[in-house]
Order: sequence, then structure tokens, then C-alpha cells
Amino acid sequence: MKKILIIGGGISGLATGIFALKSGYEPLILEKANKLGGCCGGYYRKGYYIDHCIHWLVGSNYGTHQNRYWRVLRALDKDSKIIKLDSIVSVEYNGVNYELLRDYKKSWKTWLEQSPEDKKVINFFFTSVEKLLCLNTIDNQNVKAEKFNIFKRIPLILKTSNIDIVDFSKKFKNPGLRLAIQYAQNGFSNLFCLLFEYTFFIQDNADVPSGGSQKFADNIKTYYESIGGQYKLNANVEEINIENKKVKNVKTSNGDVYEADYIVSCVPPEYLLHSLLNDKYEDKSFKKLSHKKGVRTSSAVIGCYAIDEKVMDKVASSFVFPTDEIGCTNIKDNAMCIRNYSYEKELYTKNGKTLVTVYIDQDQADYYKWKKLSIEEYKNKKIEINNNIVRILKNYFKLKDEQIIELDFITPMSFEKRLNSSYGAFMCYHMTKHNKFFFHKTFKIKGIDNLYLSSQWVASPGGLPMASSNGKRVMKKIIKEN
Repeated sequence: MKKILIIGGGISGLATGIFALKSGYEPLILEKANKLGGCCGGYYRKGYYIDHCIHWLVGSNYGTHQNRYWRVLRALDKDSKIIKLDSIVSVEYNGVNYELLRDYKKSWKTWLEQSPEDKKVINFFFTSVEKLLCLNTIDNQNVKAEKFNIFKRIPLILKTSNIDIVDFSKKFKNPGLRLAIQYAQNGFSNLFCLLFEYTFFIQDNADVPSGGSQKFADNIKTYYESIGGQYKLNANVEEINIENKKVKNVKTSNGDVYEADYIVSCVPPEYLLHSLLNDKYEDKSFKKLSHKKGVRTSSAVIGCYAIDEKVMDKVASSFVFPTDEIGCTNIKDNAMCIRNYSYEKELYTKNGKTLVTVYIDQDQADYYKWKKLSIEEYKNKKIEINNNIVRILKNYFKLKDEQIIELDFITPMSFEKRLNSSYGAFMCYHMTKHNKFFFHKTFKIKGIDNLYLSSQWVASPGGLPMASSNGKRVMKKIIKEN
């Protein structure tokens, strides 16, 4: 039985391992952390569980095509509890609420009533939503009819892929609607990405699995173990040695050496090329993309807090309100973007307080600003931004000191340290008008015959669906070539 060494135990690494076992190979996962899951996970601070991945999951609905991967990986099954939220975003602006509800026709009607001067752009947005409902496919659907319906939508897909979300938001005269469009998704994607998410959401196929990201990852890990999968934790790979155009062995920071017939890298490409291969090899696809104008990675500054549940019970799961400068700029309008986790109290609420996170979008330009700070400057910047967030939260929700607890504060440097991620990102390159779609053609680094690529970074827009499906694609590549 031929051996496969998988570097990185995130969702892509686990998926690669599962498909390797199903194909008759013997995989071993090397993971630098003390648990599997990578980006998909959570942790505890002061007794509160903090989730740092799934806000919505494409394929949450059993019986859809997108759900198949999660069934194959045993992440979800027909009995999995799925939490259905009312909206993907709720904005409060000058006492008026602007929402993108699951009932999109209700939102459509309400937006027209709230802002008749934006009738043209509102109708374009919701008409586009209706036309793209066909992207959400179900298992028993006629395949030919399904493909034909999607084919008819290609002009709309291309058109909306060429409009960045912030640019589109500026077409709205109403500032509340501008914020709703900008903050419906984290990051700086194009309009198509928002339409894609929303069409899946309103058809109950982009919801939240109960138990959080860590349970989701643990389900896959348990299945991997049950079919014979092996892994090593606290095994931080620091060197890949090449001889005669093949990986000879892989060394970890604790001195262990591993050999295998094939190596699959599930770590970010910048880390692979720079840190593990010592800049001796170059990949033109990744190099071109990383230097391309207007291409953005997805990172964030995240403040984590426990806030009185009686206050948060009245607040939407994704809530936005305008505010003054927080001290950490981005190209979106100034606003506080809150994720309220009161929708699953058993997991996120303790002693009368529930988890709340504040997201400030960042990209590689912001990463370099954090990177150049000295240790003292970095510490002070974190304190400054955190103090601003706490002040704004207290003022807006009229909180007393005892009604809020500071839990954690995360920056792009946190993601880089924990995930070895490129530019401190938790997701790969956004789909923007400058980068409509990226797909690595070869899944290999030129000049190394037995080293293959997986991970969310191999295809945009990244995330869990791409991470898992690339695990299957890379195994098909290995089987075909060998």
C-alpha cells in the first residue's frame, strides 16, 4: 500500500486523508496544532466557547448537491440539527432597520418602501437573486434541465462578478441600504458572491450546523479515525527535502523525519514556498495572483466579548450600526459589525452572558501595517482598538461595566501564528472584479514530481466547500498520474 503524507490537518487535510483511504492509500496527517480542524474550530476563554469559522455553510440542507460532500465526509447527516437564522444582515440606521431576510420578497417590498429613490438598483438586486435561485441544486433534479438553467444565467454571473460589492453599495442613495450591502458578507468580494450566498440562504442551504465549527470538524475527524486514518498532533513541519525532483523526506520542528510515496501540502502556498521549500521553487499561478491589482485576501480584526443575554436576545445574529472611527480602517463605511451567538444558548451562553464578536475586515495591505509594528506598538494598537470597541458597545447598548466581559482580541498576526496563513488570512483570495475566479491548473509545484497541492487556497473563493472538494480533486490527480 502506497503512503501519502499530508501536511496540515484542516478540513482539506482530513478530506484528502479520507479520499486517500477510500482509494487504497495509507495516509498520515501531520498537524502543527494540538487538534485537527485548522481554521474550522473553536476554543474557550474564561469559560466561554469562541467559534472562529462557520457563520453560514453552503450545503447545510440535506438532499442538495452541495450537501453531498458533507455526507461523504460524515460532517453532516440527515439527522444533523441545523439552525435557521432570520436574516443574513440587519442594519440599524437612524432608528430604521434594513434587513436581508430569508423571505427575500418581504425584504424587496420593504426596501422599496424605505427608499423609493433607490427603486432601480433595488429591483436589479432582487431580480438577480430570483434569476440565480437555480444555482441551488437538489439531488433528484433533472440534470440536463439544471445545467441549462445555469447556462442561461452565465451573462448575469459574469456581469455581477465584474462589480465589487463596495462599488455596488455606492449606487444606493440610502446609507442604511449601503451598509446592508457592504456588511452582508465579511470581506471585500464581488456582487456575485453576495448573490450566491443569499440565494442559498433563502432556500435553506446556507445555515449554521448546531454545535459550532469544532463539532463539525470533529465529526470529520471521527470518521477519518474510524476507517483507519492516522495523524500526528504537535507535528510542525519545518523542512521539505528534495532530491532528484522528488520529496525525499519531511522534517518537523521536534526532529522527527517522515517519508512517503506522495506528499500533499494542505498549507497556504506562501508558507509552503517560502518557509518549507526555502524559496527554491516558484509557482507562477500563485505569484501572478498575489501581485495582481485589486486582489484581496480575507482577514479580520476580531474582538470577542460576553454580553448580558437579556440585551443580546433582542439583537439579530448579524447586526450592524454606524459608528465613529474604531481605529482600524478599511474601505467600507464606518460601522460596527456584530456577530451575536445567542441563537444557540447551550453552546455560547454562560452565567447570563452570551458570546458576541465584532468583525473589522482586513486584507493583505492591513496585514503589512500590523507586521511592521514593534512588539510594544502592536500591544498598544490592540489595546486602543479594543477600548474603542468596548466604549462603542457600552454606549450603543447602554451596558454597565458588569454586563460585558472582554474575552479575546484577534488580529491578522494571530491567524498567521496559528495557521501559518498567507497575509494573516483565514480565507483565500476573494472573488472580485479583478479576480473573478482562481483555480490552480496542475495542483503541483513545477520541478517536484511527488508533491501535490490541496487546501482552500488552490481555488477561490476558498472556504470549507473548496477545502473539502480539493481533497477529492488532489486524490484524483494522484491516481491519474500514478
